[in-house]
Amino acid sequence: VAIVGGVMFTGPLLLGRAAALQAEQETSAVIDEITMPARLSGWEREGTKPLEDSVIGKVSVRNQVWLYRKDELEAYVAVNYPFPGFHDTRVCYKGQGWEFEKQVDTALPGDAGNTVRFLEMKNPAEFSEARLWLCVLNAFGNCQSFASEDRVGRLADRLFSRWTAPAPVTTTYVLQIMNLNPGKDEQTQHACTELL
Repeated sequence: VAIVGGVMFTGPLLLGRAAALQAEQETSAVIDEITMPARLSGWEREGTKPLEDSVIGKVSVRNQVWLYRKDELEAYVAVNYPFPGFHDTRVCYKGQGWEFEKQVDTALPGDAGNTVRFLEMKNPAEFSEARLWLCVLNAFGNCQSFASEDRVGRLADRLFSRWTAPAPVTTTYVLQIMNLNPGKDEQTQHACTELL
């Protein structure tokens, strides 16, 4: 039992050297500016520059937002970066008055784990509703899995993460697609999912 306990606690430290090298490579790969394509899955970007291109306060996170249109549909595509480690964007939305009504975590084709988070939310103060798709990417463009939301799953994530993702922290990017005041139209949801 002592040997197993010792291996569980020292294993992540021994594996940490390889993770440190990978994190150093990822940190040096931080992108200065993101450009989005003019067309994506039948959607067309409005304009040649982002609607918003700002740095958020003391956290020094860049926020770039583009508007895409497909027929009568509109969707905002945002990229926020760089974050030190995995960023839970829901915290930011809660701070702006958004309330979550539904959350579904799923995976893009070919991904292992839940790499996409879909949220239905409302902002009572602004009388707004939205659908939001989130994906967190590392510096190499690989989707990162969202942690489990249930208690048993979180415990398993913590145990396994000691082996699979020991320190140091890597740089991540958050990709968001938002459809404001979508109603309950399933066709709109499908079209926005294609955009992701």
